[in-house]
Amino acid sequence: MTVARVARQAYITGVDPAALAQVVTLEAADATSWSNAQRMLKMVGDSESIRMAQAIALIEAAEKEKKDADAEFAGAKAEYDLVTLNVRAARFALGLSSEGPVAADVTEFFKTYPVPDCQFKPEDSNKTSRSCSDAMRYVLSQVTSPEKSWFNLCLNLVTIAYGAPQTIPNAIDQWNGMPEEFRHSPNTVAPPGALMFWSPNHVAISLGNNMIASNDVLGTGRVWIVSFQTIQARWNMPYLGWTAPDFRNA
Repeated sequence: MTVARVARQAYITGVDPAALAQVVTLEAADATSWSNAQRMLKMVGDSESIRMAQAIALIEAAEKEKKDADAEFAGAKAEYDLVTLNVRAARFALGLSSEGPVAADVTEFFKTYPVPDCQFKPEDSNKTSRSCSDAMRYVLSQVTSPEKSWFNLCLNLVTIAYGAPQTIPNAIDQWNGMPEEFRHSPNTVAPPGALMFWSPNHVAISLGNNMIASNDVLGTGRVWIVSFQTIQARWNMPYLGWTAPDFRNA
């Protein structure tokens, strides 16, 4: 078999020109039969397949690394944006700035705010038709797309969030009606989904990590996500502590 026939066969089988060059350089004695030519072409083709597989593996690894880096960047940016919002809120609350976060900024940011993991078990709740996670999703939705004005409706907000009966008159009645062993000290950190209470008459939902969903704190009628420090600086009300989403007295 001639080298020309080997070349034609290489062309028909689609071997890369660079690989074909390896065949052409073989001595004529190595191409004396069709089977030898086929074997050589297969050897070259296998070598190309290995290189292709290695290249694909490198591309996939690079794409995964990029995806991980993109996710890390998105997380860092979200954390930075949240800190920025809370710095503005804190400065406004302390009277160091005449402008707090505007509703449009807050709305845009919390469209993608992640719902934290809940630590409460079903038995920790009482008379609720929504889970802890769903309750937090609801209050976040009221930041971005409020159903109504939430002015002076803190207890209404948390009961609707949890799908609980709206029969308790005031937030302080909800706190006072809980057995003492279920009321947690103000010196402990409220977990995500917990009900947080202030005297004389306010309740809000914890989002964990010292973040709180509360109505009215930076502007009346709206739901805001602020840090514990911001709500304290803004209102300076005595913080009583927190409870599980337990509406046993409703």
